[in-house]
Amino acid sequence: MEDISKIIVGSAAGALGGFIVGVLTEPIRIWFRNANDRTRLRNLVYRDLALIYEDMIWLKYLAASGKGFSDANLETASGRYDAAQRDQVLYCELPESVSVDILHERLMALAAQPQGNMSRREEKLDEMIAAFESAILHGSFKVRRLRKFRTKTLSTGLEAIRRQYLKVSAQ
Repeated sequence: MEDISKIIVGSAAGALGGFIVGVLTEPIRIWFRNANDRTRLRNLVYRDLALIYEDMIWLKYLAASGKGFSDANLETASGRYDAAQRDQVLYCELPESVSVDILHERLMALAAQPQGNMSRREEKLDEMIAAFESAILHGSFKVRRLRKFRTKTLSTGLEAIRRQYLKVSAQ
C-alpha cells in the first residue's frame, strides 16, 4: 500500500511540475516565435526597399532618357509594400514602418499623376528618391541591412549617400 501512495504522490507531483513548466515556458516560446517573425518581416521589408530603390533609379533613367514610364512599374513597387503589411501587428512594431509608410504615400502620389504630365511625375519621383535617401541619412533605414540585398544600383546609391553624409557632417 505504501508503494501505491508513493506512485500516486509522485504522479501528481510530476503532473503539477509539468503543468507549471508548460505554463512558464509558453510566453518564452511565443516571444521567440514573434522575434523570429519580426526578423523575417524586417528582412522582407529591407529586400523590398532595395528593390523599390532600384525601381526608382530605373524610372529616373527612363524619365531622363525621354522614354517615360508606365504605371505597371509603380504597381510592382506597391505590391511589395502590400505584401509587407500582411501582418499588421508585427509590421507596426518595426521601427522602420513609419518611413516605409511615408515612402508608400509618395509612391501613391507618383502613381496618381497623369501619364501625360511627365514633368510633375519626374518631380514626384525625385521627391521619393530624396525621401528614401533622407531616411538612410537619418538612420530610419539601416544601411547594414540594406547591404544584405545588395545590387549594383543600390551599392552605387548607398555610396553616394555616404559621401553626401560625410560632406554634410564635415561642415
